[in-house]
Amino acid sequence: MSALMLLILACGGPAPTVDGVTPTEGPPGAQVKVLGANFDPAATATLGGAPLTSLTVRGPVLIEANVPDGLSAGPLDLVVTNPDGQSVSLPGAYTVKLAEALVPCGGGYTAFSAVATDSGTVKIDKHYKEPKGKIEQVSVPIADLDAIEYSATAQPDGRVCSAIVLRTKAGERHLFDDDLDSSLKDRAAELAQGLGKKLDVGQEDTPTAVEDPG
Repeated sequence: MSALMLLILACGGPAPTVDGVTPTEGPPGAQVKVLGANFDPAATATLGGAPLTSLTVRGPVLIEANVPDGLSAGPLDLVVTNPDGQSVSLPGAYTVKLAEALVPCGGGYTAFSAVATDSGTVKIDKHYKEPKGKIEQVSVPIADLDAIEYSATAQPDGRVCSAIVLRTKAGERHLFDDDLDSSLKDRAAELAQGLGKKLDVGQEDTPTAVEDPG
């Protein structure tokens, strides 16, 4: 066997390369696609040092996986490693964005929402209480929605907060509407039917009388 052939066998196959990750940002648990070349069927990948979950090598140019839980917010490096030890790193390949805590009927903002069927999106205007006057506009493509969530949760004063939340396939949750003392379940059902999405009904409390301390 020639020295050249021995060198090729010792070095293994070509090293993996990474062109990018899609999408480039999102929450933990989101599904991502790693695009590149020379991925071995048994290749592994890490994001910020944590192994990607549910990893499947679709072929030498595509890896599908999920972003692991427990990562800190911000840009993280991606590393793909083939079984022969050859690896490639892409700095800042994916930015983890932690979801904003949803607190219906008392959170940091009030949502005014509308479905724009002509453009295939749900548009949400988030009017923040602090700083006063701050408005954030969010557009959620209907194709990206996984389900409509509905819940009715008892508050400390005995009243019940009804809430409609949009959940995306990437795991993001957006407050669509909330109201105290008025059920939004029928509206949630109509919204789910109109968008062609499933309705997930969560906790359903009923109002309770609060004893007057006086």
